[in-house]
This record gives sequence, structure tokens and C-alpha cells, in this order.
Amino acid sequence: MPVKEAATFLILTTIKFLVVLIIFCVASSDSSAAPFAPGEILVNNLFGNNLQRYSPTGTLLQTFNSPGDTGRYAAALTPEGNLATERFTAETGGINVFNPAGTLIGGFDASQFDSTFSDIAVFADGDLARSGTGTLEDTIGIFSPSGVLLHSVDTPAGFRAGGFTVGSDNVLYVTNQAGSGIAKISAAGIYLGTIPTTFGAEDLVMSPSDGTLWASKFNGNMAVHFETDGTVLGSFSTGLSGNFGGIGLAPDGNSLYLSSTNIIRHFSLSGTPLGDFNIVNSNAPEFLTVVPNGPAVPEPSTAALLVVACVVELVVRRPRGG
Repeated sequence: MPVKEAATFLILTTIKFLVVLIIFCVASSDSSAAPFAPGEILVNNLFGNNLQRYSPTGTLLQTFNSPGDTGRYAAALTPEGNLATERFTAETGGINVFNPAGTLIGGFDASQFDSTFSDIAVFADGDLARSGTGTLEDTIGIFSPSGVLLHSVDTPAGFRAGGFTVGSDNVLYVTNQAGSGIAKISAAGIYLGTIPTTFGAEDLVMSPSDGTLWASKFNGNMAVHFETDGTVLGSFSTGLSGNFGGIGLAPDGNSLYLSSTNIIRHFSLSGTPLGDFNIVNSNAPEFLTVVPNGPAVPEPSTAALLVVACVVELVVRRPRGG
């Protein structure tokens, strides 16, 4: 290859590399915040219109806001490591998705569900579940990540959906705010029956180590441990009052976080208090999410892959002498 042609090739390839590198850096700046770390706590500050991110010891790390929303009721992590939150406005409800930096990167409305308040949960494949209200408060909708309604699942008459969790078995468990019982729904949108309980639960979480469930007993100030057939294994008093509802399991599976009107309290599984911290500017917090071990790692961005491709091209196709 002539020297002039070789020099031109190198210059053009270098420019290409630098342009893509700049694009990559700009794109990466929107996700500069650290990924959600195991043990971090995500609290839904309903009428504060935000969601707060805390360290395991109670340091406020970040606040997620979305202009135009009039509430923030629930949240769940997606397989990509982003944050899906329930939201509603004066007209409709839906789901918003934020990256860890707090940038709104997606979402959709769920007006077909007459939605205002609802918990949400994410299945292993990324599909999202939420409930309706009013005439649809006993109906669970399962949506694709882009907002396509895949399944509409009826629960028993009189059921009013409360807290959601997708267990390690990839089954959705839903509490009944109108009474007792826990509904079970498959990722394929099939109602699998109701777990009989002797108590009314607000929120719940599954222990991945043994498949048992922990629930917060709304207005009862109790945390209840039970099997998926409804057999109660134990319970303890939380000492919490007011709007007691949120419950989450620490990543090691050996302790619980529970929330009420203005405080989050940490307990061992036997009920021993391990500490607590106040919710900043608390305004009707409802559910909480504790980041588990092994959160999904976002796939490399297109820009990052292009940078790698440019480097490969520069090395492989470098001009040969003669």
C-alpha cells in the first residue's frame, strides 16, 4: 500500500474511532451513577412524588423524580438493572423506567386498567405486573417491557390487590387488601389459586433459600413467616404504627427491613431489632424494595460495542508494508 494511501487510511480510521469514543462517553454520562448495589433500599414516597434510594445503614443516596406525576407507589428492579416504578397522574396510571443515574429511559401508561395506586413486580423475562383500581381492582395486568398488555388475570371476586412479589419460582404472589388470602399467578398469566391465610397482609417477599414467604400484617404491626400452603411458621411484633406496610429481605436472607409512616426498621428473622432510620421528608411511603445479591448487569451499549469494533478494525486492517 502506498505511503500516502496508508496515511489517509490511518487518519480516517483514527477519526472514526475518536467520534465513536465521544458518542460512547456522552451516552455513558447518562448512566454514570453506580448500579444498584445489594442491600440498598428503595422506598416509595407516595405523596412526596418520588422514590428514594438508601444505603443499608440509612444514608439517602439518591432521589428519583418524574415531572407531571402525582404519586409514586411502588417499584421493582428489571433484569437489566434498571428501576421500574408505578406512577399515576390525574388522568392515568402506568409504569416508568429509570436507569441507576435517575434518567427516565422508558415507560408506558396503563389506562386500560383505570390505574392509580398499584404495586408492581417484574418476572424473570422482564415482563411487568400491576393491578387496576375501581372495577378492576381484582384484575392483574401483565405487560411487556414496551407496554403491550399480554395477559389480564382475574382474581376471586372481592379480592383487592395489595403488595406484589415475584418469587424465586417466577410466580407472582399478591396480597389481598380486602381480607385474607394470597393470590398466585404464573408468568403466562394463569391464575394458580389462592393461598389460604388467617391474616390480612399488606406486602410480602419470598426467601429464595427455602421458598417461604414473609408478610407485613397491615394494622397489626406484625411480620408473619409462612409456607406457600399458608402454614404459619412464626411471627413477631415490629413496634411500628401508622402506615405500616413495606417489607424486604436483606441479600443474605438473614434479616428483614420493614417500613411505616416515617421510619424503616431492621430486624433479625427472630424479631430482634438491628437498627432503624428515618425516611427523609416522608409523605405516605408505602412499599420498599431491597436490592438482592446478583443484580442484573446491563449489557454493553451499542456505542461501547462500536468502540471495540473500531479498535479491532484499526489493529486488523492496519496498512501492511510493500
